[in-house]
Amino acid sequence: MRYVMPPVNSAEYQRYHRAVRHTYGQPWDYYCVRECGRLARDWAWIHGTNPANPDNYMTLCRWCHQEYDRAEWLIEERRRERARIENTNAFKGWTPERREEQRQRMLARWNEPGRREAQAIRCKQDEPWSGRRPKNGGGAR
Repeated sequence: MRYVMPPVNSAEYQRYHRAVRHTYGQPWDYYCVRECGRLARDWAWIHGTNPANPDNYMTLCRWCHQEYDRAEWLIEERRRERARIENTNAFKGWTPERREEQRQRMLARWNEPGRREAQAIRCKQDEPWSGRRPKNGGGAR
């Protein structure tokens, strides 16, 4: 069975942490178990274990606690963001094959005869930098 920690603002979560503090005391009475040399600040639940059991917690400093939780949090966050993007109208139908087809079409258009020369002429005609005054009044006016 895979255990999942309840949401932070739930009464169940608060009850679990209260039981750990009652059993072992405050986390700052201990050092971080990751041996970073800092005092612990949090009781961190050991992922995959039963959160109701006070033995399934360890003391971590804030930095190590965030690093410990980040991997699981980041995976879930990326999964949700990917699902959100894939459900938008702009994304639907963009398979890898269609993306490659679009890429080949754009490359073919760019390699048309005279295309690059026309682009170079347009760039030379604009030249916005030629009429610009130097910054901070540098040089003669």
